[in-house]
Amino acid sequence: MLRLTSCLPAVLLALLLAGTPAVAGTSAKGQVSDYDLALLSDVSSGPKPTMLMRTDKVVYTPNETITLKLDMDPNGHLAGKTIFLYRQNMATGEIRYVNPNGMQAAGQVTDITGATDYQLYGLPSVQGLVLLGTGGTVGASPTASASEVGNYQYILELRDATGQRVFRQARAAFAIVEDVVQLIQDITSNTTLSNRHAYAVTDRTLFVTNNAVLTIEPGTYVLGSGNAGVVIDVGAKIIADGTPSRPIVLTSQQPVGDRAPGDWGGLALLGDAPINQGGAISEGFSKPYGGSDPHDSSGILRYVRVEFAGAQLTATNEWNGISLYGVGDGTIIEHVQCHFNGDDGIEFFGGTANAKYVLATRNGDDSIDWTFGWQGKLQYAVVQQRGDDADCGIEADNNENGFEFTPRSNPKLYNVTFIGDPGAAYGAKSTNGLLLRRGTGCELQNLIVTGFKNTGININDGPTFTQAQNGSLIVDHSIFSGNGAGKPSEDVMDESLVLTDNNSEVVPFTTSAFIKGATSLAFSMKNNRFMDPKLRDPYNLLSPDFRPMLESPALNVNFVKIPPDDGFFDTWVNFVGGTSATNDWTQEPWTTSDPD
Repeated sequence: MLRLTSCLPAVLLALLLAGTPAVAGTSAKGQVSDYDLALLSDVSSGPKPTMLMRTDKVVYTPNETITLKLDMDPNGHLAGKTIFLYRQNMATGEIRYVNPNGMQAAGQVTDITGATDYQLYGLPSVQGLVLLGTGGTVGASPTASASEVGNYQYILELRDATGQRVFRQARAAFAIVEDVVQLIQDITSNTTLSNRHAYAVTDRTLFVTNNAVLTIEPGTYVLGSGNAGVVIDVGAKIIADGTPSRPIVLTSQQPVGDRAPGDWGGLALLGDAPINQGGAISEGFSKPYGGSDPHDSSGILRYVRVEFAGAQLTATNEWNGISLYGVGDGTIIEHVQCHFNGDDGIEFFGGTANAKYVLATRNGDDSIDWTFGWQGKLQYAVVQQRGDDADCGIEADNNENGFEFTPRSNPKLYNVTFIGDPGAAYGAKSTNGLLLRRGTGCELQNLIVTGFKNTGININDGPTFTQAQNGSLIVDHSIFSGNGAGKPSEDVMDESLVLTDNNSEVVPFTTSAFIKGATSLAFSMKNNRFMDPKLRDPYNLLSPDFRPMLESPALNVNFVKIPPDDGFFDTWVNFVGGTSATNDWTQEPWTTSDPD
């Protein structure tokens, strides 16, 4: 029988009791019951609730009140849980539990009802439930204080009967700042953006030029609107070095709930590394880029999130979330997310830039795009698409103006998961997992490609097939499944004849023969598999889980390609795809799944 506290608000009480199961073996804090043993199995393979929690703003100034809301779908999960709500200071790590009696003293642990002898509650199905705010089921709105300037997050946790092991978690990150500073002039000398302030760029391009260095402190928010964008010019640098708990966030100025793809421009870095396009001018803001230094540095992007960007400049010209124009491999790009942007997530325009831990979620057009001779490296990436405006997981070109231009695009990508949108709920797009065309070379190893409506991979045009034939285009040790509306034949575009642009040559083999390891082709791939990768919850847009299940073929080490030991790649990988079975880095505090 559940214990009820007298301070539990009636509305929340009703929600928690709705459908609460009778659970045998309910235990007090610190004890282990039959229920806990069942939970261990449930954690690895059972249905998981979908939860999304958000504050009404991402940035608060002193004396503004904070509203906290929750969406929850039990998603078929019937077992009761202990429920906790707390606020965490992201700089100090201090945790303060919250219940109907308010915020508790540091070190005082209570569940969401205020109890210290935790009980199991059934999970409600709610949308837009106010936890903190006017009429809040847990309490009234807290007020941002000038003494609390910093980065915080509210965390709602579903735990086991002992209150010790976390089963599911929802987070809502925000900052309290002294004020919002308008950036109205280009940056021409070394400048630091402090996390004690937020910064707004309104309908203008903010150029960092004249060899200046723009340093952005961890936890800083930059808010854009209209055609606003941040551009790091050739010779200038950005040092955006966030932390896992305090990322640097470039986002929309619009209120939470009204934010959408294309609310503002995006982030662009221009470098001096080689490209194969003479006289190249960047899209949207007409700046030249590219040069002769493959080791050029444009600075650091680490724990950086760019969201709701991709403003449309003309009918055929849009910002990307992150654009890398001729950027060199002296630039550090690690742990970056491009989320809900109107055009491509991240695009490489030539150069030699390398990147690790790239998350591209629900972007319009292509998730990862390259052209103009990109020769960099990428390891650990996850793409998740929504079918309303998405196109390809990868769109890869050498150069649309000259398929044979040099230096040829020839990047190396290891351990990437591509999740398309196979359903019709959001639209008919999310087309091709991998589109390789216009003469590109590449080495793609340890990929998972699933859920794209047209095909998992399409190699297009004669010069690209020539790269496959001469060993400069490799797609191997990968898993394709569930593409082409679930038709196995559409995991690979089976083109019987592929012509060059002038229709003068016929390629003597098909994509299918190449990818599926036809014995008649000495250069074809031998280690691709066409089977369910058995990922945990990859199509869940609000609470995804991209990890392979323990029985997943992605964990078969006999089909894992060990990356080269060249100083960039990690060589200890024992799995296919962007995440291991035990560590989903895409759910760390610096990331988001929030569509608003």
